[in-house]
Amino acid sequence: MRKIPINPSAQKLFQKSLAPFSRVLILGGSGWFGRTALSMIREVGPDVLVIGSYAREIVVNGKVFSVRKWDSARVERFQPDLVLDFAFLTKDSIQILGEQEFARQNRRMSERLLSLAELGTVRNLLTVSSGAAIMRTVDSAGGGQGLYGDQKLANEKALRDIALSGTTKVTIARAWSVTGGHVQKPQNYAFSDFILSALENRKIVIRAPHPVVRRYCSVEDFLAVALAYGHDKQIAEFDSGGPLVELGELAGHIAENLGSPEIEILFSRRLGSNPDNYQSGGRGWETITSGLGFTPLTLSQQIVNVRDSLN
Repeated sequence: MRKIPINPSAQKLFQKSLAPFSRVLILGGSGWFGRTALSMIREVGPDVLVIGSYAREIVVNGKVFSVRKWDSARVERFQPDLVLDFAFLTKDSIQILGEQEFARQNRRMSERLLSLAELGTVRNLLTVSSGAAIMRTVDSAGGGQGLYGDQKLANEKALRDIALSGTTKVTIARAWSVTGGHVQKPQNYAFSDFILSALENRKIVIRAPHPVVRRYCSVEDFLAVALAYGHDKQIAEFDSGGPLVELGELAGHIAENLGSPEIEILFSRRLGSNPDNYQSGGRGWETITSGLGFTPLTLSQQIVNVRDSLN
């Protein structure tokens, strides 16, 4: 079975930050972020309870993990001291479920999260939020992020209030654009879709009718920094960052690392349109990683890791 590449420096930082905890509860453990976190946990380490949408076993980089369906009694018996929260439907689920059901399911997950934040055994809680919580935009596929962003913003506010009450230390880590080999739906994200298309078709197609500007960091770097940055703070908030790149530039970087596949641009005048500039600015990310003495993966290293994961 192919092993998904993980930044060794991120794994080392993640494990160091995990050391003070003995029972780790992971919500959304079978998704992209959950699998990345599991891949960084040593075999000899804290007890881990993985919660997913349904019970099953998953294999992550050669290790077998049992995924359990949510059961409040089981969770209370486990007595977690650290919660890693990755459980939330992404905005692409709106088209499948409809807005009402999408909102209902996310509210249910939010209620569970808030109950955990007030559980007496929990010392630290890390939740992955989104840039959509603080920035309203339209993505390159034309989908609005209003409902998704509103629910993420509500989660942030509720968790901030809990943290400020002194009950639990909370880290709110906003992911803007991330990369990594554990991506579950590579066609849904430009970064992995470009790489997959280059591998399978020897062609990268840029379909956006306007410029699309992003900053990319790997999920493992993001999670390692989040856990290290927030472990000793009552409330910590930060945004992901990374190298600033437009989709055309990204396609060029990917082509350089994948044997120069053809790049096709569907809209020749796209760069003259208003840009989709969905990114954090990056300075906060740079300050935090520098303060931790941590060097994130470069854009080329991120490309190579995703390439080796999909190839």
